[in-house]
Amino acid sequence: MKRTTDKWLSLFDEELRQFLPTFHISLILDDNKMQLYPNADDVLKLVTYVVEEAANTFQSVRLTK
Repeated sequence: MKRTTDKWLSLFDEELRQFLPTFHISLILDDNKMQLYPNADDVLKLVTYVVEEAANTFQSVRLTK
């Protein structure tokens, strides 16, 4: 999965990297407990979904010469 993601990211020109997805995570202190919002499992699910959708899209595109 990591190699696939790295390869996908390498397709973007350095000047266009600002258009890549951005994930924001907040660190919350509540009742003397630190928590992440969204939690790590939700972030992992989201990232996995984005990568799988991108991979499916790339697989369905026909390349022509």
